[in-house]
Amino acid sequence: MVASASFKTFGGGTDHLCLPYNPDRGNYNTSADFVSWIRNVEYITWSYGIFSSYRHKKHAVCSVCYTQTRPAVHVFPGWRSCPSGWTREYYGYMMASAEHYLHPSNYVCVDTNPDYKHLANTGQGGGLTFVNIDCEGEGSIEVCSGSSQYVHGRQLTCVVCSR
Repeated sequence: MVASASFKTFGGGTDHLCLPYNPDRGNYNTSADFVSWIRNVEYITWSYGIFSSYRHKKHAVCSVCYTQTRPAVHVFPGWRSCPSGWTREYYGYMMASAEHYLHPSNYVCVDTNPDYKHLANTGQGGGLTFVNIDCEGEGSIEVCSGSSQYVHGRQLTCVVCSR
């Protein structure tokens, strides 16, 4: 499924993530309130005659393209291990700009033990915060119900793989 920040927020991620239906969970803190929420992405096609009108406001799906003749590096959101035939470079958590920030960011897979510089903390930088799963709000992730492993408020894991 395709997921991203809500169209109603200032911050959050600017790109779209292809979430698996069977995520791997990592450590989490459901009481965190300074976060970036991730939700379903819908097709907004109206009835322009380009796509069938029944696709309007339906949840978008995604795919990953791979060619055997070129090297590939891919971020797999929601997982901590790579698919068969891929090599794990690192794993961690998806991060993005907080939703109330005035400037959005791309989604970034940050290593579970990230490097950092020892500089003065000014609080004026762009800032990355954890991306949490939204299972309750408007546009919430569709696979939160039933036997899903997605749980409201938990942080989204990720893995960077090469092949």
